[in-house]
Amino acid sequence: MVSILDIAKHAGVSKSTVSRVLNNNENVSEKTKRVVLDVIDDLGYRPNASARALSSKKTNSIGIILERLYDPLFSELIQGIGFWDDHRYNLIYCDAKGEPEVKSRYIDYLTNGPVDGVVIFGSYISDESIIKKLSDRKFPFVLIENEFKDFETNSILMDHEGGAYKATDHLISLNHKKIAHITGNMNTKIALGRLNGFILAMQKFNLMIVPEYLAYNYSNNNKFEEGYSSMQRLLSLNERPTAIFVSDQDRAYGAIQAIADVGLKVPEDISIVSFDDQKIYNKRYNGPELTTISIPFYEMGKESVRVLIDFIEKESSNPVRKLFETKLVIKNSCARNREEAMK
Repeated sequence: MVSILDIAKHAGVSKSTVSRVLNNNENVSEKTKRVVLDVIDDLGYRPNASARALSSKKTNSIGIILERLYDPLFSELIQGIGFWDDHRYNLIYCDAKGEPEVKSRYIDYLTNGPVDGVVIFGSYISDESIIKKLSDRKFPFVLIENEFKDFETNSILMDHEGGAYKATDHLISLNHKKIAHITGNMNTKIALGRLNGFILAMQKFNLMIVPEYLAYNYSNNNKFEEGYSSMQRLLSLNERPTAIFVSDQDRAYGAIQAIADVGLKVPEDISIVSFDDQKIYNKRYNGPELTTISIPFYEMGKESVRVLIDFIEKESSNPVRKLFETKLVIKNSCARNREEAMK
């Protein structure tokens, strides 16, 4: 097994110099650091993580808790987080499976030794109590898609309200007035923000918000089926909507399938706009490319870990709140309202 003494001998430096390089101490010249790092690579040295954790009281590991680790929606988020894989920290991923109890168990486990800080994704309103405990302990953490009024957090957020406003505004610009909204899981702040954006846009243009045009959902268990059943109900109305803003792409796929099953077409008969702009399509979907609100997941993932590392290493006490903007991506699922054009 290669030791620090072996590295020192091969590099022609002292053991203390090797130790300073391994701990990223600034009191080492770039030339010496390069020599030591080259020797480390040549000898295949791997530091003993447990020993380093005991001596430095740091693990050089970060916990990442996601709602659904294997959801294609989060592939870009994970890529952004993974940018930091080669930056002195090991990343430990945990799949909360969309269940608050599982998330709570992971938080308890990770914050009792294995990691120096955690990044937590999710916007459940019910997360407040477990995040409050984390805040009270002064343990370093960053939230993606959540924040709370009663205590400060490092939060990386997306402008859901603004994105929903853009989506609804696009439908209105195509002369649609009878616009429905299929929500996401109303137990999350994401869905609430998107509903608020829809309402703001409708109010801005003095359009009626028809209660029957609001199709609420309260889980994330099967978004495709929820979109399908929500659309079935909207299609059964005596005066059906001409356009739908759907809270997410998987529910939009289900809605479009329901439209096709009654012999109607998107966008000829009903226009659809959604959130997410996924690069990976649902295997059950066979329809037009969706006009969507694009989310900068890669940048959000990258920024969340950067903020956490900064918080850990500088022991900063000033909370960071960063709001990312969304972008309307126009494709093939929206058309000008023919009913209004004929009036």
